[in-house]
Amino acid sequence: MAQEAEPEPDTRRKGFPPVWGYDIAFKKSIPRGHMGRVVEIYLVGGAVRDRLLGETESDRDYVLVGMTAMDAQALEHQGYQKVGRDFPIWISPEGEEYAPARASHRTSWSPDTTLEEDLARRDLTINAMAVAADGQITDPFGGRQDLQNHCLRHISEESFREDPLRVLRLARFASRFSSFHIDRSTLAVSRDLVRGGGLSRVAPERIWNETLRALLEKQPRRYFEVLRETGALEATFPELAALEGVPQPPHHHPEGDVWIHTLLVLDQASRMNLSLESRLAALFHDIGKGATPRELWPSHIGHEKAALPLLGKIAARYPVSRSHLRIMRRMAQHHTSIHQILQFRHPQKIVLLLQALDALRPGEPLDTILLACMADIRGRTGHEDDSYPQAGYLRSAREAVLQAKNTPEWKRLTTTGPGGAEMAGAILALRTEACRKWLLEQRVQT
Repeated sequence: MAQEAEPEPDTRRKGFPPVWGYDIAFKKSIPRGHMGRVVEIYLVGGAVRDRLLGETESDRDYVLVGMTAMDAQALEHQGYQKVGRDFPIWISPEGEEYAPARASHRTSWSPDTTLEEDLARRDLTINAMAVAADGQITDPFGGRQDLQNHCLRHISEESFREDPLRVLRLARFASRFSSFHIDRSTLAVSRDLVRGGGLSRVAPERIWNETLRALLEKQPRRYFEVLRETGALEATFPELAALEGVPQPPHHHPEGDVWIHTLLVLDQASRMNLSLESRLAALFHDIGKGATPRELWPSHIGHEKAALPLLGKIAARYPVSRSHLRIMRRMAQHHTSIHQILQFRHPQKIVLLLQALDALRPGEPLDTILLACMADIRGRTGHEDDSYPQAGYLRSAREAVLQAKNTPEWKRLTTTGPGGAEMAGAILALRTEACRKWLLEQRVQT
């Protein structure tokens, strides 16, 4: 009887046990350190947290304990790309991040730094857990218990003071894990840090990027509520802080002041799963009401125009992209007119609104603003499920006005017609005529 061949040995390093739901083979290409020292590899941070919560894991980040400068060179020779000057990270060909263990937020790394020292410099206990290749979890600060208790708790006051952006990260995690509460000691540390001017040390682009990320979380309103609770709202977005306590006409806004309305609008934007652009438009649409003189309350006539210089201040403070600022300005300036579009009787008024929204330019989306307007209407107590016929009406008007390009008059105008202001006036006239015919059709149908 022939002797059976021995099975090939399994040379893979041991992966996570079945409880994790997958089996990771740690990269063989990771160097083995110097003088015989083995570089220990741990999965850390969000991927560990999310797996323990049973959620889809975030990007995988690894920490390398015992890593030397020679090991770093070896990584780069094997195709790992170094990014970051102050905090070096190596990106694997698969897009995963590998970083040396660091004992401090702003000190150089050392091969003698332990895993526990690296975890100690992180922000929250739920983000300070690590898993080894054999599946063993290192949890020196009680992160698993805080996950079970639905608690957001800081690791140390020092870690927050090293990077004050962690106050905003705390707020963002509160918006992601809406059922979690923030430990009282963590709130106290955050308030002290803000009161001491700590956020002034944070680069504006980091604040803005954290805010954009928070807007896409499950409950973005929690981000701004926590900023307010810690005093960070006044320090980062005083234009939003100014909305608290500003009354509105109760027959239009039974929910209360402008701040409450803004939070409810964010709730609707999340419920409707709107894009980041629509959420930005929704967030800042009413900031002009914060500039209304007190003697005019609760009326806010002209708040649309008053919003524009405030948006300019925000764009000067933070690196707001041109496309985002454009959407924010259009929403703030024109949302009231969009709400009232069903009452427009003159076709030229409809055309001028479409032109102001840049909705007649090829490739310019109209729905970004229309959906934000729908969230605005629904962001009021008792109106959460209101229909918004204005959206379909304006879309239909837009399609009708665009048909002006198919007329012989348009073709003659654009080939042999005048230029400058005379051309603009002639185009407006053709668009207005197309809208007039559409309005007549609407009246016949109704």
